[in-house]
Amino acid sequence: MPEEDWTAVWRAQPSVRAYVVLGECDGGQSGLPWETWGVRPSECFGAADADLPPPPWLVGPEPAADAVPPFQADGWARLGATEPAVAAVTRWMVGQGDEDAPRGNSTCATVFVRG
Repeated sequence: MPEEDWTAVWRAQPSVRAYVVLGECDGGQSGLPWETWGVRPSECFGAADADLPPPPWLVGPEPAADAVPPFQADGWARLGATEPAVAAVTRWMVGQGDEDAPRGNSTCATVFVRG
C-alpha cells in the first residue's frame, strides 16, 4: 500500500531469511520509495510527470547523499529482475494484469535476502 512500509518489521525478525515484495516497484504504490525499495523519492517522479503534483508519499525530505538504503543498513540485499526466478514471477504477474492495462508497467517481484 502506498504511504506504508512493513518491510522493516519483517527484517527485524531473526527467523526471516528472505521476503518478497509484489507490486509496483520503486515508485511508492507498493510501500515507500526509500524505506521499502531504497530509491530516492526524487528519482520516482520523472520528467513526463512534471506538470502533475507529486503524490503525498513522494513529498518530504530526501535522504542524505551518502545515505545507505534501510534494507542494506539492516544487512539485507535486493535481488531484482535479473535473477531468473524473480524474472519468471515478474513475467507471470504482468501477464495476469487487466487485459486493457498497458504492458510494460512497473509491476514486479522483488526478493530481499538476509546478508
